[in-house]
Amino acid sequence: MEAPLYARPEFRRVAGDAWRPGGLAVTRRGLALCAFPAGARLLDMGCGAGATLRLLRALGYHAVGLDRHPDGAATPPCLCGTAVALPLRDGVLDGVICECVLSLLPDGLAALREAVRVLRPSGRLLLSDLFLAGPAPSFLPDGAPASCACGARSLPELRRLFRQAGLRLLHDEDHSPCLRALAARLLWNGGEGSVLSVPAGPGCSRTPRRYGYGLWILEKMP
Repeated sequence: MEAPLYARPEFRRVAGDAWRPGGLAVTRRGLALCAFPAGARLLDMGCGAGATLRLLRALGYHAVGLDRHPDGAATPPCLCGTAVALPLRDGVLDGVICECVLSLLPDGLAALREAVRVLRPSGRLLLSDLFLAGPAPSFLPDGAPASCACGARSLPELRRLFRQAGLRLLHDEDHSPCLRALAARLLWNGGEGSVLSVPAGPGCSRTPRRYGYGLWILEKMP
C-alpha cells in the first residue's frame, strides 16, 4: 500500500515537523481561542513529530502527546496508543488538541467520545482538519481511510458528530487558504498537490472532491 501523504519524504520536506496546513500558526490561533489557563493539562492526540507538543510546553502547559507510532523527534512524555482508546482516566484534562487526525480515523465518533471522556466538565477540544467543500459523498468506513483526503467529512456530518459526542461548538474558522498554500508548495517542490480536487488512495470515492481546512473550538457539554 502506498504511504499516506504525511509519511512521504517530499511532504515532510515542505511541511516540516507540523504535518498539516497552516502549521503552528493555526495551532496558535486555536490556543488563543481556547484560552486555557496557565499550567492547563493538555493532550496532543496524534502528536506525530511533536511540533505542537513542544509548542504547548514552551507556552507553559502540562502537555503529553499520544500517537500510534510516536516519532523519535517528539519530546517525552509521549504515550503510545490510539484515539479510540486513550490510556487516561475520566475527566483528567483541561483540553485536547486534535490536528489533521480525525480524517484518518474510520470511527470519528468513537474518537470524539474518548476526547469527551477524558475532559473535565467544560473542558475544550481544539480540532483542525480537512473537510469536504463540495457535494461528493463522505468516506464510508470499512477500515482506516487511505489518507486525510479519503477520510474528509462534510461540514454537516462533522457538526452531527460533535453533537453526538457531547460537544458544543464554540467557534469555527475556515483556514482553506492554508490548504491551498500547502498544495502549491508541494507542487512547486515536485510533490503531490492534487489533494484539493481529486481522491487519493484505494477505497476513496472516485467522484472528484473539493476540500477546505477548518478550525473548530468545542466544549464538553454537562
